[in-house]
Amino acid sequence: RFEKRFIAQKFIKGEEVTCGVLHGPKRVLALPPVHVTFSATSFLDYDNNYLTGVQKFTTPVPFPEEVISTIQTTSLRAHRALNCSGASRTDMIWDGKRLWVLEIETLPSMLADSAFAQMTQAAGVSFPDLLSHLIQSASPKLA
Repeated sequence: RFEKRFIAQKFIKGEEVTCGVLHGPKRVLALPPVHVTFSATSFLDYDNNYLTGVQKFTTPVPFPEEVISTIQTTSLRAHRALNCSGASRTDMIWDGKRLWVLEIETLPSMLADSAFAQMTQAAGVSFPDLLSHLIQSASPKLA
């Protein structure tokens, strides 16, 4: 009714995870992944996603170490495949057997309570240090 073209995706039942990549001048680092759960069963629209706090981010993720490694490797591969720099975040679903990539955020949210901020804190990087790193990596002349 509103559009003539749209994208439809097969429903994949599983656990949602997201994993960030921090791209520095000397190395690219996959951050500890975050498990994404929802406190309500309503449709995830703008208000539920950004205003009401329906999403909950948990680190460390409740998966075996080999699954965590696969999540991080997949996030690194996605970051490199798109020739990203600075930071990226890859959203995925683990169905218990296979990891499915949903999307890659080339400009992940940088709010202090975002999933990306939680990942960097789990990696030992403070939020102010994260922002400083991103500014310096985007503008080498300012460093």
